[in-house]
Amino acid sequence: MENCYQYCYRRQVQSYELDPLERVHHTVFFNWIEQAYYNAMRLAGHPLEELRAGDWMVFQGGHEIEYFSPARDNDEIEIVSWICEVGKVRGAWIHEIYEVRSKTLLVRDYSLGIFVNANGKPTAAPAISARRCFARPASDESWTTEFNVQSSMFKVGTVETA
Repeated sequence: MENCYQYCYRRQVQSYELDPLERVHHTVFFNWIEQAYYNAMRLAGHPLEELRAGDWMVFQGGHEIEYFSPARDNDEIEIVSWICEVGKVRGAWIHEIYEVRSKTLLVRDYSLGIFVNANGKPTAAPAISARRCFARPASDESWTTEFNVQSSMFKVGTVETA
C-alpha cells in the first residue's frame, strides 16, 4: 500500500528478556510487536480500551516472521510498523525491528489480523477506522512527531514505496 503511515516505537532491551545465550529470546519479539501495534492503533485513534468497549476488534490471525540477527542486553530497539494490506474482514501489518545504533534489521514480521464483532464473528471494520490508520494521526502536528509513550520514544512518518 502506498503512502501509509509508519509508526516507530523505541525501547531498550531488558535483561529479563534474554535467553541463556544472552540474546533476546525469540518469543519476546512477539511481545514487542504486539505493543508496537497497540501504540500505533492508539495514535491512529483506536485505543485498546475503545476497541474492547466497541462493536469490533482485531484478532491475531497469524505471523510470518523472519529472524536476521539477535538483539542483546541494553540494545536500543526500534520497531517500525505500517499497514500493508486491508481487505473486507482482514488487515495486515509489516513490523521491522532494528537495533538503532547499527541500524541492523533484526526481525521482519507480516502480521495478519481479522476484524471481528462483539460475538467473535468476522466482520467488516468501519471504513473510517481503516482510513484513520493510513492517514496522519490527529495528534500529529507536523510531518514527523515524537511522542513519549510509556517511557519509550514513538515517532510517526510515512512509508516510502517504489
